[in-house]
Amino acid sequence: MTENFIIVENVNERELESILMDLANLYADTEFVNGIQFYRKKDKYDSFLVLFSNQPDFERFNYFINYIKYPAEHEKFSPLIRGFYRTTDIKQKSEFNIGEWIMVYVSKNDKEYDNVNLVNEKNENYLYDFGGKVKKLKSIEEMFKLISFDKNNYYHILDIIPSKSIEEKKPLIGQKTKDIFAIIISLVFTIGGFIAYEDSKDIAIPTMIFFGLGFLVLLWKFLNPQKFEEMKNRKNKNVG
Repeated sequence: MTENFIIVENVNERELESILMDLANLYADTEFVNGIQFYRKKDKYDSFLVLFSNQPDFERFNYFINYIKYPAEHEKFSPLIRGFYRTTDIKQKSEFNIGEWIMVYVSKNDKEYDNVNLVNEKNENYLYDFGGKVKKLKSIEEMFKLISFDKNNYYHILDIIPSKSIEEKKPLIGQKTKDIFAIIISLVFTIGGFIAYEDSKDIAIPTMIFFGLGFLVLLWKFLNPQKFEEMKNRKNKNVG
C-alpha cells in the first residue's frame, strides 16, 4: 500500500459518484483529476475507496478532502471521510511531517469550511488552513489510525475523468478577456480618483474606495480562479 488514498463511508454510491465528477470538473485544468479511481467495498454498500491515477500534491489532496466533505448542491450529504497521504510525497518542510503517513479529515467542530485537520503518527493534531497557515493544536481530537486496504476486497466501479472538453473550455478565454478588461477599468478609475483628489475630494474618495476595492477583488479572482470557485461553493453550502 504505497499510494495516497481516501476512504468515504456513510454515503450513497450514486451521490458520491456525482460529487467526484463535480470535483473532477472543478479541477479539470490540473492533471490530478484525470483518472479518479472509484471503488466500493465488497461487504458494504456505503463504504468506498478513492485512488488517483495521477497523484495530487498535498495541497490539492486536502482540497479534495474538503470538497467531498462539503460538496456544492448536496445539502444532506454527511460522509465519514479519512484521507491518508505519504509523508515522502509532501514537498514542503513542515513540523507535522513525521512518520510514514499523515491522516487528513475535517473536524466535526468545523465552522469555517475552508480547512482540514492533520494527524501524524505521533498523534499530533494540526489545523491546515487554506489561507496558507498550519497551526498545531493543543488538544487531540483524533488519534492516528491507518486504515489499510486491499483492492481485492473492493469492486472497481469506474474511473472518473473531467467531462469538460477543450471545446467547452473555450468560452473561458472570453471570460478571461472580460476579467482583464474589468481589472483595467477599475485601475483606471482608481488612479483617476487619486488624480482628482485635490480638486474634488467628495467625488474622488468614494471613487477610489469603490474601484480600488473592485480592482483588488477582481485581480485576486483572476490570479486564483480555483480558490474563488471553492469559496463560492462553500458560501453556497453555508447558505443552504
